[in-house]
Amino acid sequence: MDAFAYALYIAVLFVANALQAITGFAGTALAMPAVALLVGADTARVVLNVVMLVSSAWIAWTSREHLNRPAFCRIVVFMLVGMAAGMALYRFVSSDALLRVYGAAIVVIALWGLVRGIATEGELSRAAQAAILFVAGVIQGAFVSGGALLVLFAVRVLPSKEEFRATLAPVWVVLGVIMCAEQAWEGAYTPQALGLLALAVVPVAVAVVVGSRLQRRISQAHFTTLTFALLAVSGLVAML
Repeated sequence: MDAFAYALYIAVLFVANALQAITGFAGTALAMPAVALLVGADTARVVLNVVMLVSSAWIAWTSREHLNRPAFCRIVVFMLVGMAAGMALYRFVSSDALLRVYGAAIVVIALWGLVRGIATEGELSRAAQAAILFVAGVIQGAFVSGGALLVLFAVRVLPSKEEFRATLAPVWVVLGVIMCAEQAWEGAYTPQALGLLALAVVPVAVAVVVGSRLQRRISQAHFTTLTFALLAVSGLVAML
């Protein structure tokens, strides 16, 4: 990587993690396509998983009074099953093909949310909730970006932006720890990945502080609109 690529890497992480601090989910979905192009999909999975884990742990701790525990437990159970499938899928399917399918799915979901007001529609059935959480786990295991599909569940079950954010953040902590262990077992923490992680410490820390402050100033309506707009952008980038 040259100096411009490093600068772009830092900029992507800063913007993605500021938005992660605002919404509680968008960071890796936005960062994965660009970081994968810069450093390769394998290294991007390692770097973004650790970054997501650290930033989410901070958000989870500072907003813990708004945690919806029943929803948190349901999300973790179904996503863990899906994540195991996603990790296996990543080893046997072309990463380029998966990225394009993933991006197209995100765009459809985001446009549906923006045009039809998905957050105000009727409740999801238990079967639909389980299916969404499982597929979100699959995407998380493959690309560390399962938050895009998790929005379908969260906007119905978690009514306020504070609850939405506080409940999703510890989900990424649990899943991130498991992925860290799996990646360490596979020897994925290469010198390149560790160097990129060291480079990310300061911009990510600043981004989380900035995003957390901005979150308190955004209305619920603007929060929902921002959520789906971010999904649409990340999906389009993934399809390139």
